[in-house]
Amino acid sequence: ASIICLGLSLLHMLSYTLSDHALRLACGPIGMSVPLDTIESVTHGFVKKARTWSFSLTIKGLIIARRGKFMRVAISPRDRDEFMHDLAERCPHLELRDGSLTPAT
Repeated sequence: ASIICLGLSLLHMLSYTLSDHALRLACGPIGMSVPLDTIESVTHGFVKKARTWSFSLTIKGLIIARRGKFMRVAISPRDRDEFMHDLAERCPHLELRDGSLTPAT
């Protein structure tokens, strides 16, 4: 029973916080900060792939590739379109095209 309670509490504690400089990810006591200027792209995809830190409760989500990092980060915000627009406003080095954020040309 305690394992079930712990699992449910972690689900409740999953959060994403977007500031002007970083995306803060947290799942219970585990968290990470992704500086916005290190984001190379954000695409839709399957989050359960190798080389991916998953802060997602779904199979499909957003995959964040980071400059200088081998591991990608997977998230699944409630409103993906709104999240992508908010992130695009804060990342002038990225451009929103076809639902993905890619390097600006």
